[in-house]
Amino acid sequence: MPTPMFESSDLVANLLQSTILLVIVVATRLLGNFALNKQNIQSGELRLRWKVQIRNSCFLLLLLGLLIIWGTELKTIALSLVAVAVALILATKELIMCLTGSLFKMTSGEFTVGDRIKIAEFRGEVVDQTLLSTTLIEVGPGRHMHQQTGRAITLPNSIFVTTPLINESFTHSYVLHSFSVPIELTSNWRIAEQLLLAAAHTICEPYREQAEYYLTRAARNRNVEVPNVKPRVSLNINEPDRIILILRVPAPVRQQGRVEQEIIRTFLGAYLKDSSAPDILPPLEQAV
Repeated sequence: MPTPMFESSDLVANLLQSTILLVIVVATRLLGNFALNKQNIQSGELRLRWKVQIRNSCFLLLLLGLLIIWGTELKTIALSLVAVAVALILATKELIMCLTGSLFKMTSGEFTVGDRIKIAEFRGEVVDQTLLSTTLIEVGPGRHMHQQTGRAITLPNSIFVTTPLINESFTHSYVLHSFSVPIELTSNWRIAEQLLLAAAHTICEPYREQAEYYLTRAARNRNVEVPNVKPRVSLNINEPDRIILILRVPAPVRQQGRVEQEIIRTFLGAYLKDSSAPDILPPLEQAV
């Protein structure tokens, strides 16, 4: 390991060599200009061009010489700067990711305050955004419920860079909401389907035309296929003893839970009037 005395000697030697190099370069330029003036060059443009070339050549010579003389010191300084930069990046990685996520949110416009979003296992309504975090009022519990739990979730903005996001209120006013109703495989599913559709039409009729107009306009503005907003039922069997009635209905944003509950209650009231009708099984964990 070099001692301070050797370091001082190296510094003095480098300064001396740099001074000598500077003198040589300056002298070379002066001699070059002197020799150029002695030449019988009639064209002023050609003479100017040679002067510029002499100046640039001398400057390049000086720069290369200084790099050679101070190469070891410059390499040490560069390595130190790289080490500091790496340490700084590692120490502020999460902060940089949060700022990147904030920039991504602003440029993509995927959601704004008031939207209901789901990201990873978190779901809720956006109530605040900063450069480093986003705050949600949790909606749930679980992904099938639509009630506020009263809890606030603060997410670091870095999550938006690496995790897919679902905006449940992307159309802002109305959405197409789906939920499932399981019944026994031996039951009369046609009657259940008719009663479920009747309940859906009854509950959705007051706003059906407005929802159809809004969703049609939103689809055309985004150049996508216009959806059919009329209530519809699809059938699915994912267990040997159950038929799943999957109902899709239009619903106002943030009122999907209320609409779902009203339809289910109306459906049960009509379906269970028939004493021969089987009981509704407990809701499945999955929904469409």
